[in-house]
Amino acid sequence: MRARFNALRLALVAVTVFIASCGGGGGSGVAPPGGGGQGGTPTPAPIKTGTGTFTDFSSGISANQGPNSITTGPDGNLWFTEVKGVGRITTSGVVTEFPAQYTQSDGTIDTPIGITNGPDGNIWVTYNSAIGRITLSGVVTVFSNGVTLNSTPGGIVSGPDGNLWFTELRHDAVGKITPSGVVTEYTNGITHGSFPTAITRGPDGNLWFTEFQAFRVGRITTAGVITEFSAGINGVPESIASGPDGNVWFTQLGQTITNGTFSGFAAITPTGAVTEFTTSIVGLSIISGPNGNLWFSEGCDSIGSITPSGVITTFNHTCAGGGASGPYHAIVTGPDGNLWFTEPIKNAIGRFQP
Repeated sequence: MRARFNALRLALVAVTVFIASCGGGGGSGVAPPGGGGQGGTPTPAPIKTGTGTFTDFSSGISANQGPNSITTGPDGNLWFTEVKGVGRITTSGVVTEFPAQYTQSDGTIDTPIGITNGPDGNIWVTYNSAIGRITLSGVVTVFSNGVTLNSTPGGIVSGPDGNLWFTELRHDAVGKITPSGVVTEYTNGITHGSFPTAITRGPDGNLWFTEFQAFRVGRITTAGVITEFSAGINGVPESIASGPDGNVWFTQLGQTITNGTFSGFAAITPTGAVTEFTTSIVGLSIISGPNGNLWFSEGCDSIGSITPSGVITTFNHTCAGGGASGPYHAIVTGPDGNLWFTEPIKNAIGRFQP
């Protein structure tokens, strides 16, 4: 189980996608940022160096728990997934752990993967074959009826319709679950083998998700109608978030293009026009954050921001010497206005104060 969890975690770095901003202005007429557009030439992103304060919190986290996904809870705390369950951390760093493993019908013990706060005031998580609801006091209810066995639900987010929406990596599907636990799966319109990964609530009243193995981004309406977009996408889409500019932003991994750099970040309008910003920086999880920018975790002990016009600022970038914490994973804006992120290798939760 531990091996499977670690393998999934590498693919689900940004599953907290789910925790991206759920608001959104802008409509179908929003122009592509940076002057690019669908099928346009990627724009090299300028990089600056910024300063801020990093703090790690490990006290109260049991050994070898590998905190993974994180979200802001309705109680003013941060909630995160770990190997044996979920954890809650206050903005002053006090941690409480709650057991939340689930034994599926074939006897496999599953651990929470993605996490989000729900429209019902509870915390919701994904498992390999189920969706879980966790009260603020730690009471767990698991819903497996309607979820395809071993479909691997990953990212999860509250939708504009009062339901929870989630991706199913191994089923090529997006699922919906009501707060009472009724599940509907949608597969029509999703490319076979595309590995739907991260999901966010878009500025247009739809849900948007990345397709990790298909070089695509998908849009699904609350009625279940799916549209895929691939034109102008040169990298591997991973994490996704609604941006402050009325577009949807996503990170891209490891795909080299004509100028020899990585397609690190991209924005897509509600109508599907894509603008890419190329950089050697590998962004993992991305969210809307302070100062009207997008913020991201990076695979080198670093936090960064990117403006809607494509200017990147990195903080604590330590790739050259190798980071002691390994890659920072999921990231979220906390109720205190700071950035909070998971450090699975260091077995800690981090806080960054810009």
